[in-house]
Amino acid sequence: MIAFTLLAATDHGYALAELQHAVQDCINFATKPVISAGERHENRAFYACGATFALAAGSAQKRKGGRDYLDFIRPLLDEHKSDRLLGSADWLTHFDAVSGNGKAGGIVKSMLSVGVADPAGAIETLFEQTGVPYSRNENKLTLSADAI
Repeated sequence: MIAFTLLAATDHGYALAELQHAVQDCINFATKPVISAGERHENRAFYACGATFALAAGSAQKRKGGRDYLDFIRPLLDEHKSDRLLGSADWLTHFDAVSGNGKAGGIVKSMLSVGVADPAGAIETLFEQTGVPYSRNENKLTLSADAI
């Protein structure tokens, strides 16, 4: 997401298109646990769903007066500067705090650990809970231009 944020400053259309592709790929992969995607040779799931989760985190941070994902991740990086160990539990705890509810974090945790029956519906709820601007047409979620 950091790369998308920086790229959007110079080529917004390209960054948005690539992020849109990541969201759709996450929808395609997330019926199975993202955490075990490597065992299935579905490594794209890590990138695609990671970008989708980071998009939600950045949007949640914007609701709290931040600018983007960099404002979300900066406190975590500062907190772990000395030990250089930033794990998924740390990220998820911070995400719960920033999003202001456990529902968004619960969706991410489910997608990571067990997969979800309706990934488009789960991501739509995640976007609603965190303020990601999008529209839905059947099984496709389309990011609004101001999503990044």
